[in-house]
Amino acid sequence: MLNGQSQITPTIGGKVYPQIHSILFYVDRKNPLGLIPQRPAEDSQFENWEKGVADWARANIWNFFQYNQPLPVSDLNTIPLTQSPISITNIRPGNGEFVSVPLLIQADIQAVENLQSVELYVDKILQTKKNVSGMFYRFEFYLTTLPKPQSNIEIKAITQSGTEKKISLIVFH
Repeated sequence: MLNGQSQITPTIGGKVYPQIHSILFYVDRKNPLGLIPQRPAEDSQFENWEKGVADWARANIWNFFQYNQPLPVSDLNTIPLTQSPISITNIRPGNGEFVSVPLLIQADIQAVENLQSVELYVDKILQTKKNVSGMFYRFEFYLTTLPKPQSNIEIKAITQSGTEKKISLIVFH
């Protein structure tokens, strides 16, 4: 909760951008009395905490797909909340999970500028590359095989300007 509210709803240029996040979006664990974190996704626990909040919100807020949209780049300096250029959240399966095939890989990808592509690697081998557009993309891909009992899965998002963000996890088969 921030100022007694579980969500904030900034309005920029007449458009509402409803947000619902874990406490780590609003509070820096290393300096809880300080300013709102400029890049909350850089906290090592951010993705884990956001996943729980997003899972709850997805089940309980009928229009959750409209939440947590990136704020316009030109207006980021006029409000106290900013975010990393690319955010990869709500990743399934979770890191360290035991899985079977076919395996559905999912992630929500947000950027402060238009996305260009999303790539999926398994043990450093490209499995798929999706050309995308817009600032939000729900990535879904079914893996039909896993080459090893322990596999490294990497999702890489690339914006039109070439900014990249990767997230890796290990699954056991």
